Amino acid sequence: MTEVTVKLHPIPDHVIAISASFSTLEQAVGFVLVATRLTDTLARIELLDELQVEAVNGYSKLSLPIEPTPFIELHGSRGGFAFHRGGGAYHRSQPG
Repeated sequence: MTEVTVKLHPIPDHVIAISASFSTLEQAVGFVLVATRLTDTLARIELLDELQVEAVNGYSKLSLPIEPTPFIELHGSRGGFAFHRGGGAYHRSQPG
């Protein structure tokens, strides 16, 4: 006999997707590690290295910078995202 467990999750009120390119893979990984600690609304992270970004650009006819790039998806309520939109947790500062 085979058993299956199905977990149902409600459709989120709001979904926000963000991405940012970084000079090095280490910087991108550092950003991902910090993002996972700062929020409970994190639903998905995909981290592409330069080769993967180049493949995405070629296939989808995009012009993303050929740099390590995390794509992050957040799920939550409108009120829950108000803090983050103020440039808080997900703002990437530019070097000097």
